[in-house]
Amino acid sequence: MEFNAISGPNGQLSLGSEYNAKKFRQYLKDNIGMRFLISTLIPESNKQRRFFEGAVIPLLTYYQEEMDHHNTEDRRRVREWILTEFNGEWVMVAGKKIRVKKTSKGKLRDGLLESIIDWMCDNYGADVPKALEPGRYNNWRDVLYGAGDIDNYIDYLVESRIIK
Repeated sequence: MEFNAISGPNGQLSLGSEYNAKKFRQYLKDNIGMRFLISTLIPESNKQRRFFEGAVIPLLTYYQEEMDHHNTEDRRRVREWILTEFNGEWVMVAGKKIRVKKTSKGKLRDGLLESIIDWMCDNYGADVPKALEPGRYNNWRDVLYGAGDIDNYIDYLVESRIIK
């Protein structure tokens, strides 16, 4: 069982609602003597999310046949596909097993981003590690994009001959 809590003022633990607190108290009563591990959840950073949306998904779209990394709908479709593949679960709908994606919020920091990049390296070759260097992406975003020279990261990679 998993409960999410936030530390409050004066060392209190807030479970978000009275319903959650009641559920937690009942869980404690039902599991007397059970040991617990309390750990902190570091929120996913905005930099990770920007890198995922601005570099990983467009590069993956670029590598797909008959898709254009400039096209918002193509990038959305690739994003849905990759998140279903790497962060999905099987459910039964009308007697059929289908795979549906779960939310990726907070999952990028938990290894999802690295899993996707590793898979891309295995499937799309040696250009991927060079193309997905966070420092290279940050330089493009902070310097070149701001100057208005190149409006997307993939065109920058192609122009720089980092990817073919």
